[in-house]
Amino acid sequence: MAMRRTRQRLLLTIIVVLAVGIVTSLVVIARLIWYDQNPGRIALPLSGTDDPQNLGLPPLRNSQADIQRTRRTVKSDGFLGLCLARFQRRAERYPTRLEELLERPPDLGSSRWDGPYVSSPDVLTDPWGKAYRYGCPGIHNPTGYDLWSVGPDGVDGTGDDIGNW
Repeated sequence: MAMRRTRQRLLLTIIVVLAVGIVTSLVVIARLIWYDQNPGRIALPLSGTDDPQNLGLPPLRNSQADIQRTRRTVKSDGFLGLCLARFQRRAERYPTRLEELLERPPDLGSSRWDGPYVSSPDVLTDPWGKAYRYGCPGIHNPTGYDLWSVGPDGVDGTGDDIGNW
């Protein structure tokens, strides 16, 4: 009788361990899928929200390396700055939108557009998954253009914005 009870407990323990393992695996897989669909965001376990900004938490990608890379990209001698300068030299004007670095604007003939000036639309996106902002003429640079990232918080006009001014 004692042997039978021991086997039942062992079997019940094995079932509970397997059930916990399966549930844990499902939660981990769901979080991995969520993170893949929401890059740059924190996957909060069982938080009741998919938006960490609602909880006042910073995005996952808020490293100094991302900030420095963004600063280098938007500077006039940074990657996008140089692409804009090449466009301006050839077209004799700055683009009206950043997308003109990818596709020839209708008002420019092929002899005045030597593009594409960037390899893909992804280049026009900052490390936090937001499109770089662009204004020409610029508010900060009225004789040129303003180019900026809304920064880690994803909100335009806040203190973490990173611009070419």
